[in-house]
Amino acid sequence: MNLNSFIHSIVKLIIVLLFLLVTSSTFSQETEGATDNSTDSPTSTTEESASDFVAVPELAPLSPLQELLLNDVGYSFIEAFATIRQLYLEDVDDDVILQGAIEGMITALDDPYSYYMEPATAELENETRTGSYSGIGVNLATKSRQEATTIEITRINALGPSKRAGLRRGDIFKKIDNIDVTEMNLDELVRLLRGDEGTAVVLTMYRPSLDEELEFVIVREIIDIVSIESTVLPDKVGYINLLSFFNAQVAEKFTEKYNELLEQDIEALIIDLRDNGGGYLWQAKDIADLFLEEGTIYWERTSTSLTASDATKEDTDNTTMPIVLLVNGQTASSAEIFAAALDENDRVYIIGEQTFGKGVASEYYEFKNRGAIQLTIEEWLSPDQNSVSEVGLEPDLLVTDSRYPQVLEISGTGGTPGQILKLTKEDGSIAEIKVDEDGFFNFSESVNYLDNLPEEVTGDAYVDLVGDAILTEAILYFKSLE
Repeated sequence: MNLNSFIHSIVKLIIVLLFLLVTSSTFSQETEGATDNSTDSPTSTTEESASDFVAVPELAPLSPLQELLLNDVGYSFIEAFATIRQLYLEDVDDDVILQGAIEGMITALDDPYSYYMEPATAELENETRTGSYSGIGVNLATKSRQEATTIEITRINALGPSKRAGLRRGDIFKKIDNIDVTEMNLDELVRLLRGDEGTAVVLTMYRPSLDEELEFVIVREIIDIVSIESTVLPDKVGYINLLSFFNAQVAEKFTEKYNELLEQDIEALIIDLRDNGGGYLWQAKDIADLFLEEGTIYWERTSTSLTASDATKEDTDNTTMPIVLLVNGQTASSAEIFAAALDENDRVYIIGEQTFGKGVASEYYEFKNRGAIQLTIEEWLSPDQNSVSEVGLEPDLLVTDSRYPQVLEISGTGGTPGQILKLTKEDGSIAEIKVDEDGFFNFSESVNYLDNLPEEVTGDAYVDLVGDAILTEAILYFKSLE
C-alpha cells in the first residue's frame, strides 16, 4: 500500500468513527426519550396491537458535523487537512491553516460585510462594544470605498492624547511604528493603533494643508466612546451630532440631549448623521420613534420572512418639529435606515452627499478559539420597501461635505528620470511634476481646504457656521420656512 492510499484509509476510518460516534449518541438520546415516554402508556396489549403499533424512535436531524462527513466536498476538506499535515514540506501550524479555511469559507460568500476575525482582531471588536478601549482617541474612515485603503482621521476625542499631540482631522496615515500602512485596511490599522495603556506609538501622518509628512509620538490611554454631541445654533435651531448607533444607551442619551434642547426653546432641529457608520438598529428605531406618531419604520428581510417594524403610535409633541438630517458618503447601515424611515414618513429634509449604501445587518458570532465572524443575516428595507444596498440614499439637496480637505493625487511610473511633467489644473494654473531616478512621479495637493478651520472634537458639539457647507444649507433651509 502506498503512502497516499494509507492516508486515505486512515482518514476514512476517522470519518467513519466520528460519524458512528455522533450518530450513536443521537440515536441513544432519542431511544431514551421513547423509553421514558412508554412508562405512561398501558403495559398490557394484545399481540396484534403490539405488531401494529411498534414504537420506532425518530432520528434527530443531522448535525453540522454529520452533514460535513456525508458531503463529498466536506470529506475532501478533511482529506486535504490530513494530507497537508502528513506530506507538506515544511512544519504546519494547524491553527493557521484551519483559520485560513474559515477565512476561505467567508470569502467564498463574496459578501464585503461578512468576514472572519482572528482572536486578536475579535478582542479589539469586543473592546469597542464595551464602550471604551486603550488607544489614541480618533475616529477613522477610508478615503477609497472600492479599495478600502488610505485611511484618514475624521474626528478627534477632546480629552484624548491625539488632541494634545496635535493631530488634526483630515490627517492621513502613512506609517505606524515605521510600518507602511498606506495599503492596510481599517481593521489592520486599528489593531496597530490600539495597545496597552501607557505604551507609546509613533505615527507618520500626511497633512494635506501643508503638503508634508509629520511625525507624532503618542502614549495610549483609556478612551471612552462618546456617541452624541449637542448645542443650540442661532435662531433657536437645535443641533445633535449622532456619531454612532453602536451603543446600547444611544437612544436614551439622544432623548436626554433632545429634552435639554427643548428646555432651551428650540423651534427646529438638525440631526447630523455624517460619518455615522451605523450600529444597533433597535437603537435607531427607538430614536426614529420619537418623531413618528404612526407608520412603518423599516422592514426586516431574512432568508425566510419579511417583517415590518412600526412606530408605537404614542401621542407625542415631537411629530411637528421641523427636522433636517445631514448625511455624507460615510453615513451607512442603520444610519441610512434611520434617515429613510423619517424621510419616507415625510418627517425630514435631507441635505448632504449620497450615502454609503449598506442595507444589510451583520451579526457577531464568537467561536471557541475566541475568534469570531461577522455574518450577514438579514436585509433592512425602508418603509416603502426600498433597499439602500449599493445605492445609498440621495439627499433632497446635494451638497459636498466641505469639512475635510479634498486631495488631488496623481502618480505613475514609466517616465524618464529627471523629466518634468506639466499638469493643467481646473483653475488654469500649471503644476510641474519631476520624475525621479526610478521613473516614478507623484503629485499631491489639497483642494478647497480651510486652513483656519478649528479642529472638530468629541465632547460638546463643535459647529462651523461658515466653512461647513452642508450645515450652512440646513440653516438657510429653516430660514426659507419662515
